[in-house]
Amino acid sequence: MILAVERSAFGSPWGQANILTELENDLSLNFIALSMNKRKALGYICARVIDREGEILRIAVIPEARRMGVGLELLQKIVKTLVQRKVATLYLEVAENNTAALILYKANDFLEYGFRPGYYDAGKTGAKLLRKELS
Repeated sequence: MILAVERSAFGSPWGQANILTELENDLSLNFIALSMNKRKALGYICARVIDREGEILRIAVIPEARRMGVGLELLQKIVKTLVQRKVATLYLEVAENNTAALILYKANDFLEYGFRPGYYDAGKTGAKLLRKELS
């Protein structure tokens, strides 16, 4: 399920081995958004937690479910879970040209604290570094 979401959401998707590594990692926290009949994965989020810091490694929504609140639901679920675990700060990186994601993150109180030029697309696209204080 996650592999299908990954492949439909990203131009450079993680492979099955990467996904399995995260699912089996004790430091990893993952949630899947399912369709109403629970037969199709609409999206997923993968984060890693170390001590009092969390990092969103992946958040993906299939194209036909975008702009329907799936990404927001996944983001809110991970934030709520991390707050319950007493995580202080949540980090992520996002492509500078991913307007929809940037709007979502800024609407949810993520602040830009850095930039990595040429991080994505074989050096063509920079990554904005964002963080959200949870406590």
